Amino acid sequence: MKHKYYIIILGIALCFAACKKFANEAFNNTTTQKETLAVKVINDDDQLPVAGVKVIISRQTEASGVYTQVDTIRTDKDGQISTKLPYPNNIKVEVDTTYYHKGEQALYFNSAANVVLHTTPKYGMAPLNIAVKDELNAGISNFPMLIDTKAPGADTYTSTGGLEHAGTNGQLIVSLPYPNAVRVIVGDTMKYFPDTLKTALKNVRGETVNLTAKLKPTTVPLEVTVLDKDNSTLLPGIDIVVLQKLTGETDFKAIGLTGTTGSNGKLILNAPYEGEVKIKTTDPAFFSPDSAITRMAYAQNRSITLRSKKLTPKAPVDVLVYDQSNNQILPGVTVNVSSKITGETAFKLDTTAVTDENGKLSVRVRFSGDMKFEVLNDTYFASNAITATNTGSAAKQVSLPLTVKTAAYPEPVLTTLMVSSLTLNNGITLNAPTDVANDKRGNIYICDQNNNRIIRVSRNGNTTVLAGSATASSVDGTGTAATFNKPKGMVINQAGTELYVTEYSGNKVRKITINPTNMTAVVTTIAGSGAAGTADAVGTAATFTNPSGIDLDEAGGALYLSDLSASTSVGRIRKIALSTNTVSTLGTATIYAPNAIALNPSKTSLYLGSFGNTFGSTESYLFRVTVSSGARTVLKQTKTTNFNDPSGIFISPAGVIFVCSEKAHSIARVTSEVTTNSIFGLLAGSGTDDSITGVNAVTGTAGNVDGPAAIARFNLPWAIKYNAHAGSFLIADQGNNKIRIMKSSTIN
Repeated sequence: MKHKYYIIILGIALCFAACKKFANEAFNNTTTQKETLAVKVINDDDQLPVAGVKVIISRQTEASGVYTQVDTIRTDKDGQISTKLPYPNNIKVEVDTTYYHKGEQALYFNSAANVVLHTTPKYGMAPLNIAVKDELNAGISNFPMLIDTKAPGADTYTSTGGLEHAGTNGQLIVSLPYPNAVRVIVGDTMKYFPDTLKTALKNVRGETVNLTAKLKPTTVPLEVTVLDKDNSTLLPGIDIVVLQKLTGETDFKAIGLTGTTGSNGKLILNAPYEGEVKIKTTDPAFFSPDSAITRMAYAQNRSITLRSKKLTPKAPVDVLVYDQSNNQILPGVTVNVSSKITGETAFKLDTTAVTDENGKLSVRVRFSGDMKFEVLNDTYFASNAITATNTGSAAKQVSLPLTVKTAAYPEPVLTTLMVSSLTLNNGITLNAPTDVANDKRGNIYICDQNNNRIIRVSRNGNTTVLAGSATASSVDGTGTAATFNKPKGMVINQAGTELYVTEYSGNKVRKITINPTNMTAVVTTIAGSGAAGTADAVGTAATFTNPSGIDLDEAGGALYLSDLSASTSVGRIRKIALSTNTVSTLGTATIYAPNAIALNPSKTSLYLGSFGNTFGSTESYLFRVTVSSGARTVLKQTKTTNFNDPSGIFISPAGVIFVCSEKAHSIARVTSEVTTNSIFGLLAGSGTDDSITGVNAVTGTAGNVDGPAAIARFNLPWAIKYNAHAGSFLIADQGNNKIRIMKSSTIN
């Protein structure tokens, strides 16, 4: 039973809500049909019409009796108003009670109607007659005004209540209390110049005032002068644009106002009077930018000077320079960038730029026309140029392939040798470097022995860790994820994409494969188990004991390395056939502490420097070993002038042998290759004191001095290589923790 009552109650509530909604909608109905409402206001004190009183008209908008104001109108000189209202509607007409007592009438308005309102003033009232005219003395209808009053003795004016509007003939009567001061203010200062009239109502007769409204101009002439920013001469042909920002807005907006300076460097535009304007040069690709902000309302602001300059328009171009043989990115290459725009007959040099570490450069090139990118007289690459179309300002991409050229200095120039030090950056320092290698593209690779890593120095001089970390272990991997255990010797293939590294304490031979497109390195182990030993076998089944120097016969597919065996000094020459990574021993004769190793140009002989038996009486050997048989010839078997513990060997294409000796602290060349009695000529570093005798005796003077070869000093120079393109030797100066460069001063 309760459920039925609940349903009935809910139904009644819904019906009531619906009825209320329908009723409200009916009262809110506003049609487009209108009829005239005439209103007259009578002062009951004297039964005369009231001029200038404010009448409020409202419309019923809620069934509950709520009215909403729709208009306010002041009566004319006859105390009347006439207005059009939509019908049917319930309306209420009432006198504003600010200065008059209540007088109102409600009616159902469905046709023309006449209403008479009766009221009496609260104060002594007087009419203020306002006539609004333009500068031609014509009345301005619907002109907006603000009207304020100030009582005697008061300090401030009080508003009569919002904007008032003149009638169709520019006339307005306002009924106000007296005595009072009155102020009439122009209500629309966006369209009209501001103005204020003041008067006083002293008696019942009131006052009459005339307000002349002056329209603001829409635009005013703006003169723009453009001067050359460098020499202040007048600049013709400069494109100008004017933007506008009105009061309350935050940004300047385009208004379609543009122009170009004439032959006198001037431009006159009709700029908007209102708000702020920004005058500026247009496209910064064509004109050096300048701008000014001002207000046209002030005559002194209507002449503006900008400083600019005509620019040659340029488009952004990204250039990739690479080795076309293997797509290797090429940093440090100088590229001449030229352009030939429409109408020109020859290319003009725009700029010269150097490629970054990714082999790229970004330049801006003149358009429209053709552009040319050219490499000339490069140390490593043959000259080459490409041309491309450069139309419009859009960004473009160009690739410039290069080929490695024949080396300019296949044989070292040995006159007036100078020694300097290789500069590293990025906070990288070396710790006992023991070998160095260079490719044909300007990259230098370093065995950073005691830091257990391989360092790359690009042609730009940018220094990075190619592979390895500070951890002394032997783990394959990519880049710094791989580890080394005292990398000792190093050799690189002709393409510059494969490095072979001996691992002195790790007893392995590692291979570093370099991706030429991004120079990332993958480290693998090609031979050696890690255990010390002398076992010949395939790959990691073989064993080494302190592998040190290494060289590559690329055509023969073999590596040759010295197995130093530091604990016993009984070393070996080992060979790795790269097709299978099979390790074998070359020859059977004992070699004490072999270290430096280099193949002759024909790859038929090995030259081997050994330290000798440090536990006995032998010392400082230089051997020539026949590759095919392992037979050896002793070229020197004791320390001598400019020769003591040969730690590095380089052999030039002409067969000249260069040796660095760690205990002589010097660089020498073999001037006479004679069995057991070869002679060494000093090139750089300390001369030897031949009076010093004894096994392991140091016969040279260590130092760290750059300069002419005669005064330059080294500290345990451990390896020597040669850059045939640059004509410079690279020396791993172990004791000074640096790489030294030695070249003739006659070579740039």
